[in-house]
Amino acid sequence: DAQNGIAEWENIKFSTSSLVANYLRPSLLDAGDGDILIAYEKRTGVNYAVRVSKRSKDGSEIDVSVYSDTSLTKSFYPVMTQLQDGTYILVFLDAVSSALGTADTSANIRVYSSERGDTWTLRSRRALNTSFDLNTISGAGLTTYQIQRMRIAQCNGSLLLIFEVLYNDTGATKRNRILQYASSDNGATFDLITTSSLSDT
Repeated sequence: DAQNGIAEWENIKFSTSSLVANYLRPSLLDAGDGDILIAYEKRTGVNYAVRVSKRSKDGSEIDVSVYSDTSLTKSFYPVMTQLQDGTYILVFLDAVSSALGTADTSANIRVYSSERGDTWTLRSRRALNTSFDLNTISGAGLTTYQIQRMRIAQCNGSLLLIFEVLYNDTGATKRNRILQYASSDNGATFDLITTSSLSDT
């Protein structure tokens, strides 16, 4: 029954010390066949990583590292969905130096795919056809953003990716914004849907 089902749940990950590891920004995917996948960030003093933990309906568990970075500065905001053929899609932020040549970083995403959730293949290293610049500083006239969270979903073969962002221009009428991207090639590329004329209306 439902109560017994709840009792079967166990801790996925926990840390007793920030010096050992921090686990951040979990994203859950119900595979629809009894399997559950959780993508999350793992931070240690050596690297920051994106990992996926899968618990199958037979009770077996796997936990794999998909990507890691030794700069100890990146946040990934991992999200997952499934294609129509059942393939798992993992998307996460991968910010790089801005083309503006400033201290800003340019937001882009990595896309990985997997048939079973145990091994992951890079599908695209820079999937956003139109990136946007990030910074943690707010001020009048600034055209950069701060990411709050990401979400992804599949519908009729297309993928919709959403960024909730804070626009750093303190003079803007509306600073809490949604940037929408869509993919028609199974996550290889994402095109920007949100138009600049609608951003501040």
